[in-house]
Amino acid sequence: MITHYFTVRLNSRNPSYFKWLDVIDNAACVSLDVLVILLLMVTPNDYPSLTSDSRDAANVEQYPPSWILAQLQQGCTFKIDTHTHNGLILCKPFHADFAGPGATIGGDFDLDCQQIIAIGDLSVQLPISDDDSQKAYRIRRAWMRLLNEFTKIPSPRKRAKKILTQFEIYFGKDITDHIPDNALAKLVGVLPQTIQAARYQ
Repeated sequence: MITHYFTVRLNSRNPSYFKWLDVIDNAACVSLDVLVILLLMVTPNDYPSLTSDSRDAANVEQYPPSWILAQLQQGCTFKIDTHTHNGLILCKPFHADFAGPGATIGGDFDLDCQQIIAIGDLSVQLPISDDDSQKAYRIRRAWMRLLNEFTKIPSPRKRAKKILTQFEIYFGKDITDHIPDNALAKLVGVLPQTIQAARYQ
């Protein structure tokens, strides 16, 4: 059971974290369990607390979603802050992507983004180096791979339950309950009604 792994905590500042990214980049097949461990287990408890000075030093900023969306549509690039439980659902014409902590947003990935939904206390920052940018792109690809694994689940009902379960574990039920059904549905290729039904199972 995947839930057996949810006591694992990975620190994305640790070089071993990026060895896992090498596995995802180079392996033909990585199990869903490994992807969940890698991506969903990075928690704020793994990082030192941020003072206002350290947030300034990290170039972390909070902006309204409308401003972020406008920047994405112009091709600007940011990185999701790794110090808090936060993320972004990026709604495209026929599907949606999710970018979690450490993932890049913008550039060629998101020029077609029509709407964004902030999850948690969203903060974004500019990559501080070329190496930082590369790591952020690799993390974004890993999040995309995770969603792709979810969409391979044959049953729409089980896909809906899977995305709800993962969001509830990572962000908590209260936050997940306020995410629109339509946004979650586009993440895993189901109807909004399927998400709604899965919430009450």
